[in-house]
Amino acid sequence: MFRILLLIWLLLISIGSGANISHAQTLSSTTSIFRDLGIELLDPIADRYYVWDAILIRGRVTDSRAYALIYLKNITTGESISELADTSTTGEFSYPLPLPLSEWNYSLVIASGNSFNTTIHYTIELVANKTPPVPVTSESIRPIFVPTPSPYLSIGPDLWANMTIEQGRKIYKTQGKILSLAGLSLQYGPARISLQGYRLTSPSSLDRSTASGASWTGSVYIDRTRDRIGRDAVSLRVLRSVATMQLRIPQWKKVKSDYYLTTPSGDVIEGKFAPQYIASDGYLKNGINIRQSFSIMENGVYKIEAVSNNGYAYFNLPISRSQFYSVVVPVSDTDRDILRSDLSSVTTSVLASINIVRRWLGRPAVSIDPILANLAQAKATDMATYNYVWHTTHDGLDIIEFATSKNISVIGTIGENVAWGNVSDKSLQDWLEESGSHRSNMIDLDWWHVGIGYVLRNGRTYLVQIFGK
Repeated sequence: MFRILLLIWLLLISIGSGANISHAQTLSSTTSIFRDLGIELLDPIADRYYVWDAILIRGRVTDSRAYALIYLKNITTGESISELADTSTTGEFSYPLPLPLSEWNYSLVIASGNSFNTTIHYTIELVANKTPPVPVTSESIRPIFVPTPSPYLSIGPDLWANMTIEQGRKIYKTQGKILSLAGLSLQYGPARISLQGYRLTSPSSLDRSTASGASWTGSVYIDRTRDRIGRDAVSLRVLRSVATMQLRIPQWKKVKSDYYLTTPSGDVIEGKFAPQYIASDGYLKNGINIRQSFSIMENGVYKIEAVSNNGYAYFNLPISRSQFYSVVVPVSDTDRDILRSDLSSVTTSVLASINIVRRWLGRPAVSIDPILANLAQAKATDMATYNYVWHTTHDGLDIIEFATSKNISVIGTIGENVAWGNVSDKSLQDWLEESGSHRSNMIDLDWWHVGIGYVLRNGRTYLVQIFGK
């Protein structure tokens, strides 16, 4: 009730024109402009945007308040937008702010819950989009779903796009860096998303490069996560910020004692089941009731995964603290059916996908190492030759022993992801990203390099990723 009243109060505030922030102010300095209001921005804000655009406002509340206030007002007409952005346990927030449709100057205020002050504001100018945009050259501008209380699809910080989402007879169009799902009358079920993207050379959508290039069209599935989810012998229940998992492992199954929790922000937390549930062979005990609880502090959709001894997921289930949109964005329809045989193209594509995941978490990119690449290709060839997918080869060698047998010298520890299927390499990469145990290898800060191996044989694809320093 307090937040509703506060929001109404903000709508009645009269903000003066004040002294406009100079357009010559450097972008980097905008991250600290609201510091006295309890806000440290994580990304700079430009001073000019297009109407119909949107600003993805990312910041941190520095005075322990549970939310940030975002206030935008037309200096001439007095029309305003007022929003609340909930913070995570670290005080960070991420909010997609759709901009008004009218060209003019606007005053922007971002403040913590108890520091609102209209004398500290930043002026942005909205202008009409009258110049033809220039397409982006990237191979894929596949959107990433961000499950915040105001869920949205993002195409990355350095891109800008015309976006369309279609469901039945309903068509929604927007343009900018994000496609906000908040306020759209979406139903549960399939939808279509189309993007025409452009490369940005600054945070402002007014400044584009002169590249040539690409669009993306694909299917998505709109769903709502549930607080109670049952899958066979596994059940999950969420009470406030604690999730409890209950399961019983059948006698014929071996399940590892580790589990992987993928957070709404895309990070992976590795956990271990309680000691009383672990057998002497290191796997979970069979035929007993296993109960494990863990904290889920972020708003949004988590995924919990446990892995069988054969490397496949025993289960990989969604969890949510509350009711949020869950959007599954597969590879595009065209890419799903293309089984590529060119190793160079696949290597470029897989490396780009891995680094997109790492960049989203603020982690440095990995680069191709020729030794790891040779090892990965040798392993992919061995898998294709003997028709298997596993970390141990057909003759019982682990990856280090396999490297020695091929006279490939590997120094230090390495991590290995393997996948196969009668699907494209992009589908395999999607599966690996959705698996917490494999995703943890992709985002591990210990890895600086990667080798990618790939073979297409008899309509089946074999993909290997080996990470190391």
